[in-house]
Amino acid sequence: MLNIARNTAIDATRSKSFKQGKQNLDADFFVNIIEDHSNLDGKTDAIGIANYLKNLGDTCKKLIELLYFKGYTHKEASEELKNPLGTIKTRNRNCIQQLRDMVL
Repeated sequence: MLNIARNTAIDATRSKSFKQGKQNLDADFFVNIIEDHSNLDGKTDAIGIANYLKNLGDTCKKLIELLYFKGYTHKEASEELKNPLGTIKTRNRNCIQQLRDMVL
């Protein structure tokens, strides 16, 4: 039964109609994409992680806010904070580890 469902799903994704449906998307699909990262609401903090951020240093606060709450990429955060990309990635890893230690 599992193999039948799996094979049917594979056939559907390989079909011509599935591929054609993914090629051309209307402009209406892109209307709700947020260009201004500061326009986010409180729903991005659904699990209460902002409370733990108060215990972190300023660099971690800024970095996590940019990457996770405002949706910046590592490269955008690097440009915003004027730090090399490798430094941003390392600090991100260290800050996330600090958050893990606080939560666990």
